[in-house]
Amino acid sequence: MHHVALLEPKPEATPLPHREEPTMPVTDRIVDVRTEIPRIRHQLIFETFASLDSGTAFVLVNDHDPKPLYYQLAAENAGEFSWDYLEEGPEVWQVRIGRLASASATTLAPERSLTSTKEKPMSESPYHPTTPEQALRRKELAPGVHDAFQSFSKAVFADSALPEKTKQLIAVAVAHVTQCPYCIKGHTKLAIRKGNTPEEIMEAIWVAAEMRAGGAFAHSTLALDAIEAAQPHVMT
Repeated sequence: MHHVALLEPKPEATPLPHREEPTMPVTDRIVDVRTEIPRIRHQLIFETFASLDSGTAFVLVNDHDPKPLYYQLAAENAGEFSWDYLEEGPEVWQVRIGRLASASATTLAPERSLTSTKEKPMSESPYHPTTPEQALRRKELAPGVHDAFQSFSKAVFADSALPEKTKQLIAVAVAHVTQCPYCIKGHTKLAIRKGNTPEEIMEAIWVAAEMRAGGAFAHSTLALDAIEAAQPHVMT
């Protein structure tokens, strides 16, 4: 007689919890300013920071410790950024600079804000901010000339018969005569970093204004010569 084995039902296996696929970290933008002339380095860095979305960051690569930049960020954007050293010299410094999740672009200081209730968006300005991608493209289109200009700029502003502090003050004045907004911002910041006071910078700007106006006054003699040639009796 065959015995029929009673098979007890196996308990159902406990399903494994659903495993989320790991999210790949977003690669931070690299902003390498080592090949940029000093006067535009801070401009590129601040414009990159201004473009960050909340919770994102970029990695700054520099040839010296950018600690002065930290203090400038802290003064203008206190509580809005993070600062983490990834590499600390002696030849290369890398710092991850992020916008804190609780901060937004609209909380930037007025001159850094992308949009303002009283001003047009930056994109509508003829003096649009230079992006790191544009700076790289500019170099790629003429690398030899770009490198030569960088070397020329460094040589001009190096300490020599005139210290760099004085040269940066001269540059601020000249920038106001040439009316280059990029140069005005860049050299004003460098002048401050080199020890010039706001009073010295403002006086240099007034010298530039006088020289600009003086040029018009001095050249009035050309107009007087033209008047005499056209209407000799007027000058008699």
